Amino acid sequence: MVVTFLLSSLGASSAFAQEAISSGIATYIPISANTQEGDIIRLTKNGYDLTRSAYEPSTFGIVAENPSVSFENTSIKNTKPVISTGKVYVRVSTINGSIKKGDLITASSIPGVGQKATDDGYVIGTALQDYTPKDSKAIGKVLVVLNISFNAGSGGTKGNLLSTFSHALNAPYLAPLSALRYLFAAILIIASFFVAVNFFGKVSMLGIEAIGRNPLASKFILLSVIFHVILAAGIILVGIGVSYFMLTI
Repeated sequence: MVVTFLLSSLGASSAFAQEAISSGIATYIPISANTQEGDIIRLTKNGYDLTRSAYEPSTFGIVAENPSVSFENTSIKNTKPVISTGKVYVRVSTINGSIKKGDLITASSIPGVGQKATDDGYVIGTALQDYTPKDSKAIGKVLVVLNISFNAGSGGTKGNLLSTFSHALNAPYLAPLSALRYLFAAILIIASFFVAVNFFGKVSMLGIEAIGRNPLASKFILLSVIFHVILAAGIILVGIGVSYFMLTI
């Protein structure tokens, strides 16, 4: 049974409540691409569209044609109901491995289709079902508890750093707080490299000049230069470490 009532405060908007497998509140949004039930949607500078890359940081929600509750603005055409929180069936593939109950799900390179998350990056939620088809190219659906957020801890340290900082390119489409975190992290890394390289350059020049003036003390001067090189490397590592911590807390 469907219950419908007008929201006078929203003008030409309506709210719908019905029995459905998917839970959560859906909002009708304009989507330019052709979509189907379970597609993963992202928000770009050009509007809403299907996700098209793994660990998409601009992931917005999932198309749910039969949500339990939805809000629709009848003045906007070509809209689709999209859920950002709750439980919903998501279209998935096993291009990144079979999906087991409890696995984190993220976007993939297949437009609108999810995959198992094995590296750090943005995920859409946790699978509540297994998906292990015989055909690895098959696309099916699994029930997922949505929790669109950044997940850290799935990959190795090197992979974590590379995947984490690659998301900074999409900072303008994130929440303001997330964008500021990326900005400060980038500034901190650049500053640490600048200080370390500038410091090491000066020490190297002074060391070379000192060896030329006093060859007898060359060993001591060389050890001093090596110590300062290690110190410069430490500055860079501390900058990267603090920046990474800022992005993963």
